[in-house]
Amino acid sequence: MAPRTEHGPRPELRLTDAQRKLLNTWARAGTTPQRVARRANAVLLAADGLSARLIAERLRISPRTAALWPRRYVQGGHETLWRDAPGRGRRPSIDAAAVSRVRTLAKTAAPDGGRWSIRRLAKATGLSRASVHRIVSGNW
Repeated sequence: MAPRTEHGPRPELRLTDAQRKLLNTWARAGTTPQRVARRANAVLLAADGLSARLIAERLRISPRTAALWPRRYVQGGHETLWRDAPGRGRRPSIDAAAVSRVRTLAKTAAPDGGRWSIRRLAKATGLSRASVHRIVSGNW
């Protein structure tokens, strides 16, 4: 029976020679992003039979993280090491309704018949000039 983790039984992790070679390449390459290299190392150590606690100590990560990546690797293969889980990262500071309002307003004629400026759009929508500029320039 597989050892238990806080999320249920730990899946059996066996690597083929090709998988091990690929993960070693990622772990040692200077061009691999550090987060991917760390994840590859966690998978390699788990395949060697180390516990999440020992992996965490060796890689200086949390035990939860040390248990997470081998489990994700078993479930999704080597490409999962390159992807963060959905919902991670900074949340949008401007809601979708405000973005839509700016884009819609920018397509209409300004009240004086001319074109909208960033400052006038900002004043009309209540957003900052920087936010309106990001929306209008397509960086949002």
